[in-house]
Amino acid sequence: MTAQVQQDKTSAGGKKPPLVEISINSKKFSIEPGNYTVDDLKTIGSVPATEILSELKNGKFHDLPNNAHVEIKGDEVFVSHAPSGGSS
Repeated sequence: MTAQVQQDKTSAGGKKPPLVEISINSKKFSIEPGNYTVDDLKTIGSVPATEILSELKNGKFHDLPNNAHVEIKGDEVFVSHAPSGGSS
């Protein structure tokens, strides 16, 4: 299933910008490039709000704070996981 997130943005030529592909939990999504909040990305990828979203950069996953913004250019890879720590 591919989700498309489109807004009423148009380029100077009057056309919508081309969609780019990102991956969230191994699922591909086609969205417009631009600035997204972590909550936006969780919504797109159907990630529970209680989970941590991490972005793959330079071969390592980096946890993203819930209030962070991510510049989507295409080919970004994200995974979610339960918060770590706490007592068991």
